[in-house]
Amino acid sequence: MENTISNGQDIFCVGISHKTTDMAIREKIHIRPAALPEALERFRQATQIKEAVILSTCNRFEIYAA
Repeated sequence: MENTISNGQDIFCVGISHKTTDMAIREKIHIRPAALPEALERFRQATQIKEAVILSTCNRFEIYAA
């Protein structure tokens, strides 16, 4: 899914959910709330994307980035 907001900046979302992925895989990708800040920083450093959000629940995992 990709959208463009009014300033011309692209936003993208990558994710998995209970509708698309088995529980065994979702359990491996899940990030504990306490580990989210470090995971987000590692994602930013690895991709050089400065603006990002990670959403991790028992049913889905998504990364939104711009």
